[in-house]
Amino acid sequence: MRRTAILIIILLNLMISPALMAQEVIEGMVRAGSGPLAYATVSLRKNPGKVMAFAYTDEKGHFKLNPKSAFSKALLKVEFMGYKTYTDTLSSADLPLNGLNIVLSRSSNELGEVKVVAEKRNAISLKNDKLVYDVEQAGIAGSSEGLEVMRQIPGISLDKDENIKFRGSSGVKIMINGKDSFLKGEALREFVRSLNGEDIASVEIIAQPSARYGAEGTTGIININLKRKLKGGITGRVYSTVGYGEYFKNRNGTNLYYSDSLWNLNLNAYYNKNNSVNHRRVEQVVGDERRIVQNNEWLPIGVSKSVNFGAERYLEENQTLSTSWRFTADDSDEHTFGNTIETRGDSLYRKVTLNKNADIPVRNLTGNLYYNNTSEDMKTKFEAQLNYSYYNKENENMLETGYPVNPEDENGLKLFSLNKTRYNIFSGKADYKTPISSKVNFEAGLKYSNIDTRYLNNYDADNPEALLISEELLDNTLNYGEQLAAAYSQAAIELKNWNFMAGLRAEYISYEGSSINEEFSDDYVAWFPSFSVNYKKNGNQYQFAYSRRIGRPDYKDLNPFYEYMDPYTLGRGNPQLRPEFYHSFQLNFNHRSSVSASLYGYLYKDKITRVIDYDKGENFTSLYRANASKGSRFGTSVNIPYEPVEWWEIQLSLNGYYMYERSEIPEYRYDDGGFGYELRFFQNFDLKKDWLIKLTGFYSGASESGNTRFRPVYDFSFSISKKFFNDKLKAELSARDILKRSYWDSVIEQNNVTTYWTNKWETRKFALTLTYNFGNNNAKEVKEASIDEETSRM
Repeated sequence: MRRTAILIIILLNLMISPALMAQEVIEGMVRAGSGPLAYATVSLRKNPGKVMAFAYTDEKGHFKLNPKSAFSKALLKVEFMGYKTYTDTLSSADLPLNGLNIVLSRSSNELGEVKVVAEKRNAISLKNDKLVYDVEQAGIAGSSEGLEVMRQIPGISLDKDENIKFRGSSGVKIMINGKDSFLKGEALREFVRSLNGEDIASVEIIAQPSARYGAEGTTGIININLKRKLKGGITGRVYSTVGYGEYFKNRNGTNLYYSDSLWNLNLNAYYNKNNSVNHRRVEQVVGDERRIVQNNEWLPIGVSKSVNFGAERYLEENQTLSTSWRFTADDSDEHTFGNTIETRGDSLYRKVTLNKNADIPVRNLTGNLYYNNTSEDMKTKFEAQLNYSYYNKENENMLETGYPVNPEDENGLKLFSLNKTRYNIFSGKADYKTPISSKVNFEAGLKYSNIDTRYLNNYDADNPEALLISEELLDNTLNYGEQLAAAYSQAAIELKNWNFMAGLRAEYISYEGSSINEEFSDDYVAWFPSFSVNYKKNGNQYQFAYSRRIGRPDYKDLNPFYEYMDPYTLGRGNPQLRPEFYHSFQLNFNHRSSVSASLYGYLYKDKITRVIDYDKGENFTSLYRANASKGSRFGTSVNIPYEPVEWWEIQLSLNGYYMYERSEIPEYRYDDGGFGYELRFFQNFDLKKDWLIKLTGFYSGASESGNTRFRPVYDFSFSISKKFFNDKLKAELSARDILKRSYWDSVIEQNNVTTYWTNKWETRKFALTLTYNFGNNNAKEVKEASIDEETSRM
């Protein structure tokens, strides 16, 4: 903590001292004809490429410049689309300078400029290894929250907790403004949700990431680009949502921003209270005689609070220095109750009741220090950042079982447990990009991270004989440390209608763990090549991309622990887990920036899979992770937009795939494949007087994956919104998953044991959201900590 305090003091001195040195100001007014001209760009430059200060005129045409350094002569420049650029030479002897009155005259080629800009903006475009969706041009910028924008991007969906998925997988990495996001779970959902559709400039799908990105993540990357700030001053929004599914819930938050020629500050905070439910049914049929049916109700009451502060300081010579800190507190009070009925033939063998209460507080602190230096011609860039994260979770619960049938023959159980989990993560990275020639760009970078984790499991049973295993095996500790060092380089070549990019990334991993039961360690080097080629002709774009990826086990899954879940279910860790590797490739086609289609596939081995192992002799199920399978998946996706009339937009998306998988794990062998598909539609009705209606729906057909079959699920949602008070206030009424047909419904067949697993979450939800915007409502976020690869395994 002492080192952190010293670092913060040094940082504040670096950021504040330049501000104290620049006391001379330049103030004035910009007019167009007889009236003021708002939002014109005013800059002071030592030369055409070196900006010393800049500002935007306010609603009254007023501006104020505070030069960042001393100068002898400088160029004052005023710009606004459709008007001739104004320039004037100033000297330091003129300062301070007040009362400037600048009048801009209209440009004779105004209409031509507007037309060119409009033609350059495409709804969908391919760029290197990315598929880019322009949110405004795609017609989805009117969404009241960022999650609704994401839901309408082809290939992206939300799971039952509204986590972002890509092509049906939740293993996708999320980036903000091209930087890895530390945010996870509730914090990430709330951040994306808090964004208004107008905040998001574009969404980039990077299914085959190039070498510059971390190799972690088997599903690809989604990068959310936020709009840059258009004018200075204070801006922000406050929002509140009240919802009801089977229980009431509310969400409240605020986003505050300040920006001028030297500073960019933001303060974000939210408070959520969410009562929910999950109806779980697990039925196991063992041979012809034994049948076990579990029915459980899981009732979590969660309160989540978060505050984030970010500060960015513009330095000399196109440099910026920034820091961002976020604290999140999540408290969950969870109650689970239910029963398990076991029959042998037609006779009742046993009935067990379950009552479980858990108190789970989680505290998370993250911070970063970020430095950027860009050349005057904006072609060479150097970035460096340091990141830190502290995570602490405690899970204190009481599990109680009873036997209402033949109680004299069975002894009940009260089991008290305490699990403590702590992470400390440090990481640093640097990236450098520069042109080698007019057609070739080169990029290289380094990364280092250190992860230290601690686990503690303590159990206390009033009747140890009723446990599935001995009480001594349940108690455990784990100390785990891991270091990663990585380096990459890549080059991009532009040749008329062609673009080529190739790169190579190397990562070295070393880890060791020790527990009461076992010690383990290993190290390895992995190589990750990537390649992409793009071609443009007659308004169409074609792209082929390949990359090798890695999926590393979660830290907790490496712990040789046991977790007593109920009298029929036991969880355990596996220190022998190895990383899984993927060869991933994709062929994209984009027709005139509207219709898009993809053919994709990936091959994998040593896939980390949840194994369901039923012990016939002891009559319980063991759940654990193992490198259980290898296989392949090939698929296609098509997106077709259509606009019947100006105020009605339709978007249809289809994703179909074939998946094959084989497992050689003893007692968990299978060799199978199958097809799956999903249809989605989105309709926007942009009506008069700022009324907006949205109707969305999906149908996910029956599918197979290895030894698991999924039954069809489907549903639809709608929302209606209206803006008031010159677009400052927006009200939205929404209904999600109205049919209550969006849930987990699977059948697993393994070694004469058939498991029917159904999770029905609180799907149908009604909500009323009020959002009030003040100021200019355009904001630039300070970059978050960049440790997404490490925290994805927490």
